[in-house]
Amino acid sequence: MKQWLSEFRASWRDKNFVCAILTFILAYIIIAGIGLLLSPQLYTIIISAIAGWQVASWSTRLAPKIKQRLFKL
Repeated sequence: MKQWLSEFRASWRDKNFVCAILTFILAYIIIAGIGLLLSPQLYTIIISAIAGWQVASWSTRLAPKIKQRLFKL
C-alpha cells in the first residue's frame, strides 16, 4: 500500500497524468448530466455508442497483437 501511495504521489508531478484525471472526471460529469436530462432509453443508446466507440478504438491496437499470438507470425 505504501508503494502504491508513493507512486500515486509521484504521478501527480506528471502533467499528462493530471490532465488525464481531469478529463476523466469532466467526461463522467458530462455523462451523468446527460443521464439526468434524457430518457433512460436514449441514455442507454448514447452509453452503448460510447462503449462501442471505445471497443473499436481498442481493437485497432489489439487486433495486430492478437493476430501475432494466434498465428505466431
